[in-house]
Formats: sequence, structure tokens, C-alpha cells
Amino acid sequence: MQVYDSGLREFEEIARKEPFTILYLEGYIGSPIISLVLRGPVTITAYCGVPPDMLLAERFSAPYDELNNYIESAHGGLTFSGKHELALVEFAPFMNYHFWGWDYGHAGDATMLRFDLADMANPKLAFLSHGKKWTLPEVLSETREVAIELHSYVMGVEELATDSRHRHPGMLPKLGGGR
Repeated sequence: MQVYDSGLREFEEIARKEPFTILYLEGYIGSPIISLVLRGPVTITAYCGVPPDMLLAERFSAPYDELNNYIESAHGGLTFSGKHELALVEFAPFMNYHFWGWDYGHAGDATMLRFDLADMANPKLAFLSHGKKWTLPEVLSETREVAIELHSYVMGVEELATDSRHRHPGMLPKLGGGR
């Protein structure tokens, strides 16, 4: 279920926007997960989040290094765990969600440093605007895959946590089946 769509699709038009511009925000019927795609400081960034009353959010950050064992679709792996209060100020119901995120600025990916800076006299910076130029539809496809994987993980943790035999103060239950 789409909550917000900026209408931007192509790398070049996204690159002209200010960092932290929301590109897309969506929720999923039957799932507590929401997805957020931003124009980050130097590239497109994507996030999947859970509401603050979910166990993973309560324990603040199931560290993304642990979640990388279960989330296989995030481009380059998860690299962020936290909130996005400033980016979501227009969308107050989601301000306290806890997000795990990744970016599209890895080796072989184009970055969004201002092209005028990258093309200046310093040829060492020129490479930064070259490489794979991700489009919003491509990022959304991967983001939806991550949302499915995170939903399975979150629901498994919630199910295990409801069984008092699996509750251990300060620890998240471990699920089998990760990478």
C-alpha cells in the first residue's frame, strides 16, 4: 500500500534533489513492515522498518550485522540501524519506527555527489558519477524483497518471544535458517 510517491524515477532526476528527500514510502497489507527510500547524501538509500512496539524495535537495534544472516536481498548488505525522525517529520505516524537500511553506493555504483563537483579539475573525483545508475523501480524491487525477508524474521522473533521459555532479558531469540 503506497503511502507516498515522489514521482521521481531516474537516477539523474533523483540526483538533483536535496539529500534526505523522500522518494517513496509504502506499507504492506498484513505486515507491520514499512519501506522508505531516500535520496541519501551521496546515493539512493533504502530502509525497512517496524513499529516501536515490536520486539526488535524495543531492543532498539537487532544489530544489522546479525540481521545480515537473514536478509539476503539488501544491496551490499545492511549498513544502518536506527530511526529517521527528521526525514519522516511529514509522516508523523512513522517517526518512531525502527529501520534497518542499505545503500546503492558500492563499488561499481554511481554516486550522487554534485556532478559539478565531480567534474571539476580533480580527475580523481570524476569516477564518482560513473557506474550503475540505480532507478527507483530497481531499488523498490529489492526493497520489497527485503521487506518479505524482514517480515519473516520479525514474525519469527515475535512468535518465539511469546513463548515464555524463549524470553531471556536483554537477548533476542535466535532463529534457524539464516545464511
